[in-house]
This record gives sequence, C-alpha cells and structure tokens, in this order.
Amino acid sequence: MLKQHPIGKLLPAMTDEEYAFVKADIQRRGLRDPILLLDGQVLDGWHRYRICLELRIRPKFRAVGRGADALAEVVSRNLARRQLSPGQRYGVLLRIAAQYPEIQASLDAVKQDARQRQVGGVPLVRQRSSSLIGQMAGVSHATVERVDRLRRLSPDLFDEMIDGRATLTEAIHLAATEARRKRQDALCRPPGLTPEIRVLHGDFRKVLDPAGLPPIALMWADPPWERACLPVWEDVGRLAAKVLRPGGVLAAHPGKVNLPEVIGTLTKYLKFQWPCALLHGDIQPCPQLRVMTKWAPLLLFVKGKFNPPLHLLDVVLTHSKERDRHPWQRPLEEFHHFTKYLTRPGEWVLDPMAGSFVSGRAAVLLGRNYVGVDLDRKAVAKGRAWLEEALSTC
Repeated sequence: MLKQHPIGKLLPAMTDEEYAFVKADIQRRGLRDPILLLDGQVLDGWHRYRICLELRIRPKFRAVGRGADALAEVVSRNLARRQLSPGQRYGVLLRIAAQYPEIQASLDAVKQDARQRQVGGVPLVRQRSSSLIGQMAGVSHATVERVDRLRRLSPDLFDEMIDGRATLTEAIHLAATEARRKRQDALCRPPGLTPEIRVLHGDFRKVLDPAGLPPIALMWADPPWERACLPVWEDVGRLAAKVLRPGGVLAAHPGKVNLPEVIGTLTKYLKFQWPCALLHGDIQPCPQLRVMTKWAPLLLFVKGKFNPPLHLLDVVLTHSKERDRHPWQRPLEEFHHFTKYLTRPGEWVLDPMAGSFVSGRAAVLLGRNYVGVDLDRKAVAKGRAWLEEALSTC
C-alpha cells in the first residue's frame, strides 16, 4: 500500500458525506482521473486511492516531475479540484509554501514583481501583489488579504479555518476580538505601577502653571452649564492648547443648549474630532424646553492628529446614580471608559474642575498619572483622601 505524500497531508480531509459521494461515483462509473504520484507517494487522489482499495478496483497512476514549475502546477490543480472554500484554498497554499521552498519562491517572485512595477513608489499597473497571488490560488485579492491577516492574528484559528472547523469570516471575527481584548488589557494598569497624583485647591486659571505641567494626554472639562459660565470655556480651550501633548484630547461636557457656543469657542484652539453620547438609565425632564432626555453629549477635541490606542466606542451606557461625593458627580464607568481608550499607562490626565474627583479615581485605577483642581476646599480634601485610598491598592 502506498503512502500519502506530505503535501497531501496538508490538505483538509474530506467529510464523510463527500467521501461517500465520491465512493458511489467511482463504484458506478469507475476511476476516471489518474492518481498523481510524486516520489512514489500519493500526491493527489488519496481518498480515491483508498476507495479503489476498498472496492478492489485497480487504480490508475501518473507520476509527476519534481521541478519547481511542475510542483506549483500540481499544487494548483490539486487545490482547484478539491471542494474547498476560497479561504481554505489559499490557506492550504500557504501551508504548503511554509514547508516547500519551491512554492514559497513562487509567491516571493510574485511579490517582487509587484514591487518592481513601481517608479518612485507610484505603481505602473494598478494591480496589487494580493491580486497576482490570488490568480495563482484561484481566489480574489480580498481573500488573500483576509487570510494573510488571519494568519498574522491567530495561527491557531488559521488552522481551524483550513480544516473547515470555522469559516474565514468567523475566524477573522474571533481573531480580531481576541487581539482587541489583548490590546485593551495592555491599556490597564501594569502590575507594580504606582501612579503619581497632584491635587490642588483653587481656581485652575490661577493655580495651574502650564509650563510646570507634564504633557497631558487627556483633559476633562465640565464647568457649570449655566449660560453665565460660558466664558469659562475660553479659558479651558486656551489651557488645553498649552498643556496637551501632540494628539492629546480634550473631553468636554457642555450642556446641550450650549453646544453651538462651546464648539465655536473650543475650535479656536483645538480641532473638533467627534461627538460621543452618554446614555443614562433614567429619563430626566426638562420642562422649560418641553423635552424628556436620557443622554448627555461628550465632545472630543484634539491637538494635532487623533491617534488613540484603540478605536473608540463613542456610546457609553450607565445606570449609576451616585451622588455621594458631589452634587454633579458623574459615573465612574464614563471616566474609566474614555480614559482607557484615549490614554496609555503612565500618561497624564488633567481635570481642572474635578468636583468629585471621579476622573482621578478612574485614572489611578488604570495606572495613569493625574492632576486635579477644584475651588471647593472640602471637595479637594475628600478627593485627595479618595485618590490616596486608590493608590494604596496599587
């Protein structure tokens, strides 16, 4: 009895239904296509060979050469004949290329050819290397790019996709989810990291020296929503432009009725990036405006290019109604969410109107350094004690 060639072992096995169908066809019409042999082993037709032995039918063989071109041709014919999805077909080709330099050389030659079709970085022909490689495997350039991405993200899921235990779409979704989870975990506080906190009492316009502050990655702004307090936004924008590092973000909490004025003021100093929604579990009436609302806006402004560690989810749903530290206290999960997505461990967060200092609690728990300022002496004392308590757990 012949052995299966190692290349054949890289192909996924037939399902029981496929095997039964092929067996019935051979029993009825005989073996029509010869079984290909390479180095005396079954390269293509392993299942047909086994069926012939079971049915006691004399199999037909044809030997193929071992040159690089012959091997590539046989592999291409083998992949086209099998009932494989496009993702499986290209995945098997990559499996084979990893073990056979002849096939890998063919793929490398295609990539090199694509690079050579450029002058000064400008393509002479609108054809990517993925398109040329796709022609070799009989798949689209999109399949090539998606399978390559899957192999980079998760070799295990790449193998599952080839073996038919998961579709390409399912495998990419699982791999991307796992990669995103790992990136999110990397943004949490590393073990042993003790954040630095600075808590100041007074008007931020007087007690904060922009020149003495470290580069700020995230600055919070939540002044009172009364229209009489609108001029404060001018000071907020001026401070943010001075203290934010390149790519730093100002997260502004304006009242909805003040949105036009706040956006107009802050865009004089920073670039408006994106509006976010803070959804609350309860409905809050605004009788004077004849509106029932259950969300609040959070506006993001950036200094320079917006480049967060993760793609930002711009909606946060909270059910917390905590008011134990400040009359205008906001839920911890809001601060935790945006601090995690917009900063990295060891970076600085600034809140010039901290109030409850929940922004500082979220920063400390995530391993970010923090500067908090407030006019209320009692709030500052409570906030400093609360943050020191959080530091003691680091």
